[in-house]
Amino acid sequence: MDVNLLLFLVPIGSVAFFMLVEKLALSHRIEQQKVLPIFAIQGLNIALSLGLSAGLLVPFVMLVAPLQVFSFSDWQVPMWVSFTASILFLDSVHYLLHYLSHKIPLLWRLHRLHHSDTKVDALTTFLHHPLELALTFFVVVLAAVLFDVPTVVLAVYSAIFAAHAAFTHINYELPEKVDRILRWFIVTPNLHRLHHSQDLREGNSNFGAIFTFADHVFSTFLRAQKGPASARFGISKKQSPRANSLNSYLLNPLK
Repeated sequence: MDVNLLLFLVPIGSVAFFMLVEKLALSHRIEQQKVLPIFAIQGLNIALSLGLSAGLLVPFVMLVAPLQVFSFSDWQVPMWVSFTASILFLDSVHYLLHYLSHKIPLLWRLHRLHHSDTKVDALTTFLHHPLELALTFFVVVLAAVLFDVPTVVLAVYSAIFAAHAAFTHINYELPEKVDRILRWFIVTPNLHRLHHSQDLREGNSNFGAIFTFADHVFSTFLRAQKGPASARFGISKKQSPRANSLNSYLLNPLK
């Protein structure tokens, strides 16, 4: 299967699957007014991603390739070590970018749209501004080229990242016994829903994408004291989109 097709189908399939789980197994009702604008912005993001890959990926790689500082591809270690290290490296890049997106005002303007949803569920996975997607594209490609991450690892990580993102946004709180084990290794819905909390003491935590290792190492890990279900989601009205519409979503960074 073509890699681009795979990376196109995985996010859509994952969100669709968890939306179905929410509806059939969890009796969750999605706010209808956000469905069309979120799918619309996701459509723009898909088009932008395909455009960046087709038009700028090769020139950008050629531009930064001479600056390579390390090669995971040529690392003289067993393949599984290189593969695992590459995956953890990419996850650390996502962690750092996510952390900075909460700390640097300009980056927060691009990222805050994702946090504006007051009813976090699987569909929230798609709520990202196109400029944030473009920034993530260039940062991840830059890191992958500078450290010569194997293309297959980048594709595998991207697919896992997309599927896991839908899982972490699902409108469901895992049983504490299950979450207690999983949260040592991976981001769970309990942890990520806490990250969407209006309370900044909770929202400025749990920046991990797939794994929680970086959160543990850099002391940004936080588990719920009252349970994620008690958290209130969203951001201030001043920073939120004026309405659930594509136009309001796109103009949000300019508010």
